[in-house]
Amino acid sequence: MPIDKTGVNLTRRKALALGLSGTAFLAAGSPAAQAATADAAPKGVSIKPFAPPDGERVDIAVINRDRKWMDFESMAKLEQTFTIDTPIGTSPTIRKLRYKGVPFYYIPRYGDAGSGEIAATDEETFPGERTIQIWVTLMTLGVRNVLHGNLIGCVNAEWSMTDAVIIDDFIDFKPNHPQSVLPYFFKGKPDTDWKHWGTRMNPVLCPDLRLALYDQALSYHFSRVHYGGTMSQTHTDRWETPAEIRMLQQLKVDVSCTLDGSYIVYAKQAGIHFATVMILMNFAEGERPLDTPQMSEWDLHERSATSMRKTLLETIAGMKTIEHHCDCFKLEDKRYRDVFPYTTK
Repeated sequence: MPIDKTGVNLTRRKALALGLSGTAFLAAGSPAAQAATADAAPKGVSIKPFAPPDGERVDIAVINRDRKWMDFESMAKLEQTFTIDTPIGTSPTIRKLRYKGVPFYYIPRYGDAGSGEIAATDEETFPGERTIQIWVTLMTLGVRNVLHGNLIGCVNAEWSMTDAVIIDDFIDFKPNHPQSVLPYFFKGKPDTDWKHWGTRMNPVLCPDLRLALYDQALSYHFSRVHYGGTMSQTHTDRWETPAEIRMLQQLKVDVSCTLDGSYIVYAKQAGIHFATVMILMNFAEGERPLDTPQMSEWDLHERSATSMRKTLLETIAGMKTIEHHCDCFKLEDKRYRDVFPYTTK
């Protein structure tokens, strides 16, 4: 039975009663979107809308760990592979795929080895460079919705290996990543108002997209699904110490990772709706005896990959018309729209 972060049983019917199912989302090109497009750039800044290679606007993108593990192309049709010019140079490779009639862009967390793209953290010229490249690319493409999937470490001692979680909050312990993507997106542009304001962070992740992911995870994930949870973003290239895990548990953290917090921040700064589904692949240090097995190869490469692929793709299929009723950018809507490069059909 799926449970929420308070430990209360959460049935699919109850979850859907809390809000939208995720299938009622602002159709691209609607009057509301067109009205916002009319005033889309901060004072003194000219943003040229991205022109899709085939002329079709795409509102959805996915970030995931790597192409081989996720293997979207086993279920979705690959239509194009291309790069674009961005304010910080040539983009990572972008793949346009289509699933059940819905187009989406896909960019993996790191490029393929030997591709010339950043393929690991030691190839970055500054911490978080690949993440900055991804989000500047997404902003330049003009997508409105980004879904993400990841394998993650379990901090909550009551949760189990292979459980899935749709987090709703996070704590950042990784200050060496750039705190904003906007200076990179506006590189070379005149001074603008965005330099003088901070980013509102409530709601932290998009409630509409979270509920849509949860709805599909209930159907396709083979273990428990937790609706809500707190993630911590910590150090790269090492696990937390047992003392750090005890600290995180005192802070009511449920799961821990190394990159996803920056994704959440950059999405908020870019005016992009964002949500993530995570599958627990290992226990945190000190939580179990050292010889406790981690996720098996079968669970990792077969069941978890299949579950996440189907969850993400079926969520995309339900977003054919995208009308948001969330409060992601409610309080400062025009400010967020000013930094978002709307595309045109």
